[in-house]
Amino acid sequence: MLRQMSEGGSWHVEVSLLKTADWLREHGQYDSQYEPEKVNFNNELQPFLCDQGELLAIPHAAQVSATSARWGRASVVPGADVAEW
Repeated sequence: MLRQMSEGGSWHVEVSLLKTADWLREHGQYDSQYEPEKVNFNNELQPFLCDQGELLAIPHAAQVSATSARWGRASVVPGADVAEW
């Protein structure tokens, strides 16, 4: 933010959310005893067909007007795909 304020422009930054949370706790920004609220996502689960039957998962969060945001296929067991380039 300082660099943007002094030089202007846009900047691409890649950070880890977990490391950022740890850093904030280390610097006293959050109580170290902070417990996030437990959220029940059961009402959000939708069925997706996969090789092993039906997978219950939360659907994609993106909403795009012309194209539906979705995964091309559901999860597969490790080793289900041929190891090739």
